[in-house]
Amino acid sequence: MSLTFSSDAAQIARQTRQTLKSATASLTGKRRGPDPHVRRDSVDVDHPDAQVWRKIEDGSKGSGLAWADALLQTAEEFDVVHKKHGSRGPLQANGIRVLKAILRRALDFATGRSEPELLTIVKWTGLSKPAVVAALARLRDHGFLDWIRRSIRVGEKGQPGPQRKQTSNAYFFSLGRMRDRHKGVWQRFRQLLARKLANATARSGRPPDSPPPAPAFSSSPLGAALASLGARIESASS
Repeated sequence: MSLTFSSDAAQIARQTRQTLKSATASLTGKRRGPDPHVRRDSVDVDHPDAQVWRKIEDGSKGSGLAWADALLQTAEEFDVVHKKHGSRGPLQANGIRVLKAILRRALDFATGRSEPELLTIVKWTGLSKPAVVAALARLRDHGFLDWIRRSIRVGEKGQPGPQRKQTSNAYFFSLGRMRDRHKGVWQRFRQLLARKLANATARSGRPPDSPPPAPAFSSSPLGAALASLGARIESASS
């Protein structure tokens, strides 16, 4: 009788633990899958949601470099304008360094493909892994880049054990968040892009492809500050 009671109690305890785990997973959004090391919100590399890349401008090296230079300069100016006395800017030096590394070393202009491993960015920038993660978060928050977490299938279907593993993020540059959150910053980017594309065309000697018009700046304080800073930079470099 005692043995039966003990066995029943153990079974009830196991069921209770399983119920609690299921409830916790439901509340936190976590799921127990075949590989617990795959991050939440990760999609398969071949899933349509992971196909986020678009070519940069016309896909050529000249226009791609002009685009990358315009985005990097916009980020630098944005950080300067928002930097308060005695404090760091919203992107900070690490954010600029990470953005520069991705634009210069991990972006295929012809396809928009950008998928560097996190540890590769760490190596390129000389920063710690937590510093790179924090820098990426700031860049994303202010609309300078975005990414999709991805996973890949490993092994064969039906095999025991983990069948998926995490792979590198797919980074992309839609700039929609920048336009919605910092209209003046987006306008400054478009202004710089138009100018740099025109310069690239002049250097190449080929007929211009009607570069995007430089938008007029909004009347917001940020737009005015960026326009003023840009004028000072251009005056100093001329």
